[in-house]
Amino acid sequence: MIVTAEREARPRTARDPVSPPSAPRASAVRPLRRLFVHESLYDKLVPALKKTYANLPIGNPLDTGTLVGPLIDRQAFENMKSRACERESGRRHRHTGGGRALADKFADGYYVQPAIVEMPSQTSTVCHETFAPILYVMKYTDFDTAMAKHNEVPQGLSSCIFTTNMQEAEKFIAAAGSDCGIANVNIGPSGAEIGGAFGGEKETGGGRESGSDSWRAYMRRQTATNQLLRRAPRWRRGSSSPSERPLCHTAKKGARRRPFAFRDE
Repeated sequence: MIVTAEREARPRTARDPVSPPSAPRASAVRPLRRLFVHESLYDKLVPALKKTYANLPIGNPLDTGTLVGPLIDRQAFENMKSRACERESGRRHRHTGGGRALADKFADGYYVQPAIVEMPSQTSTVCHETFAPILYVMKYTDFDTAMAKHNEVPQGLSSCIFTTNMQEAEKFIAAAGSDCGIANVNIGPSGAEIGGAFGGEKETGGGRESGSDSWRAYMRRQTATNQLLRRAPRWRRGSSSPSERPLCHTAKKGARRRPFAFRDE
């Protein structure tokens, strides 16, 4: 998911939103799926993007340089065709691509040409997650409206914005901005978060793996109490004097580290 902002230059090249590792691979969870383009850039960016999509290398994903691999099976191909051509309440939309590719070379493999679907607005079809290389493109005027549309979908794994407007960039990554687990600025929705925790929000899930959470896989939690008296302390009923208390420290979450105490992270 990407928002191209007002008054700012479009992505450095039309290829940037689809360059590796953000390309619309047929079987991936983070390719670009929705594109909100400001009206001042729409007529320049979309034609260039269509040209780039039409020339993406399609083929064996094990080959160097391939950006678009096959769909998993015929049913996935049929789902992609129906979604790309679907109409809602008589609304018309324009789409390019989406046809089968390399059928003569891979008769049993469902390679497809990535599709770009221009939508007049965000519909239930757009909000549905189809595991296929379909990019829905929508025009916007107001940034806050685009941000609200961006957050309307039930999925929340990864998102990005292309802008040099610092206010918009900061708002996108703030608590009131993108509600995804990953929010990137001036880079596609995947890649370059080495060292960062990977995971999503909403229906995508709220857990994280790798990055700042990876150390937990090598640790075990333990709460320890260390009693340092030579004999067990004796408590008098009703006594609250410090001298009557045992010389020990019990770990508390968030407590400042003390001698002989274990801090629970």
